[in-house]
Amino acid sequence: WRIPCQKINAWICPTWHPAYILRSNYGVSEKENDVRKLFFERHLKAACRLGKRPWKEVPDWKKEVKIVVNPEEAAGEINRMMSYSGTVVSVDFETDRLKPDHPDTWIVCCGVSDGRTTLTYPWHGRAVKATEELLFSDIPKIGWNLKFENRFAMKAFGRPINNWLWDGMLASHILDNRPEINSLKFQAFVQLGMESYDDEIAPFLRSDNSNKSNRIKEVDLKKLLLYCGLDALLEWKLARKQMKQFMGADPTLMDRLSA
Repeated sequence: WRIPCQKINAWICPTWHPAYILRSNYGVSEKENDVRKLFFERHLKAACRLGKRPWKEVPDWKKEVKIVVNPEEAAGEINRMMSYSGTVVSVDFETDRLKPDHPDTWIVCCGVSDGRTTLTYPWHGRAVKATEELLFSDIPKIGWNLKFENRFAMKAFGRPINNWLWDGMLASHILDNRPEINSLKFQAFVQLGMESYDDEIAPFLRSDNSNKSNRIKEVDLKKLLLYCGLDALLEWKLARKQMKQFMGADPTLMDRLSA
């Protein structure tokens, strides 16, 4: 990885410690150690080619998230987003548990982003109806582990979301299938340099098991909405980056995401 860390506006390029490379010929074959040395050299050369800082101006993506509490206003914003030609929308739900099977489960809020506008709002009133129209329109959708949003849409509306374009989690597995690296938060850091933004929220989203309620009701609403909106925005940005990483990805899809 060449991580464009936003906090220090510098590249972070992980590799082995030099001492490990020097002593790693003990207990392994010479051939195996040669492979490590080869990759170590490649890592250093790749890092040294990075001559400039990753960001001319470090982005503040939190400021791009529009928090709308009024459901009528949120519905108007959703309808306006749907009116743009060539729109591709990422969708993110925050819910009171991981699985929708319990009769009392509910969607707490929703975030949507088309790369130009990122909107986040409580799941209430006219905003729900406008979201339904968006989810079942022909507008291409992006998700991260999209089966989560699909199952909750089935719970809320009785049908799965229409016209999924991209699942960022599946794409990250295909690009690099090592364990423990395919979460949205991890990929947002290594690909976009976005440091952790869920430290305050994450403890409230945990529960003893996936069918039990979490503590989401205890979270300050605006903090929760900002978190949800950032999820949607980063899903959109990562999908765009992943499509460029896939050799043979349909260029028209990338063009639409770059619009």
